[in-house]
Amino acid sequence: MSKHPKISIVTVCYNAEKDIEKTILSVINQTYDNIEYIVIDGGSHDGTLSVINKYASKIDKVISEPDKGIYDAMNKGITLAKGDWINFMNAGDTFASKNVLEKIFKNVSYKENIGVIYGQTYSSNGKYVSEAYLDPFWKTDNYLHSMGFCHQSTFVRGNIAKKHFFNTNYKVAADFDMMYNIYNNGYKFVYVDFIVSIFDASGGFTADNFFKEWKDYSMILKRSRNCKYYYYIYNKYIRHILKRTFKSLLNKFAPSVLNKYREKQGWLKMNTKWW
Repeated sequence: MSKHPKISIVTVCYNAEKDIEKTILSVINQTYDNIEYIVIDGGSHDGTLSVINKYASKIDKVISEPDKGIYDAMNKGITLAKGDWINFMNAGDTFASKNVLEKIFKNVSYKENIGVIYGQTYSSNGKYVSEAYLDPFWKTDNYLHSMGFCHQSTFVRGNIAKKHFFNTNYKVAADFDMMYNIYNNGYKFVYVDFIVSIFDASGGFTADNFFKEWKDYSMILKRSRNCKYYYYIYNKYIRHILKRTFKSLLNKFAPSVLNKYREKQGWLKMNTKWW
């Protein structure tokens, strides 16, 4: 029996035949010696299950059934998980190296008041590194208003995750809501200063729902009475909606004007110096 903490890795997928294998291999090839691997499939209609079954002997639990969305599926993973820590490595995402878990957990003992461990995230297209740093949330004037890390690079203590499930009322930013609740309940966040995971930048749940994400942020901050940044985020969301609507109308009724605007914006980006 391993003396190291058990790490539950949960992979949520749906019709991910082309992406699921690299994620599975990333998990089962970890050098760490105490992993529980759970795969939650949303009832895929392509060849996803065939790929999963190929590695059945390396996976502790597989569920394939319809769900009510990605966070509902992730909550199923929390319910099933028996690990001391839980990580969500969804289809298309991978650990940055084979020894990531070993680096974080093998020779380190984390105190009970530590609720979350998090590190850097790198994008598959090489254009993005998360802004995770010693404070887990971006701050301005001491107000928390956004998350500076990604769930692929996050480990939540198991018993704490079971107290703070994803709120499925938030369709895009329920991960922010969970982390915000854990933070506000006084648990410590520990930062590991290296790249933990690589996320699939070819698409993705949050990337496809950018505006809904900002709306969720504003609702979460309003509920927590963080009024200053509720208005900041909500106004930003409204501005994005208005700008997108305006561009859509221009594209329909005056495409030449929109093209001139885009050309001007491109010129400004190339010729403006930022100090």
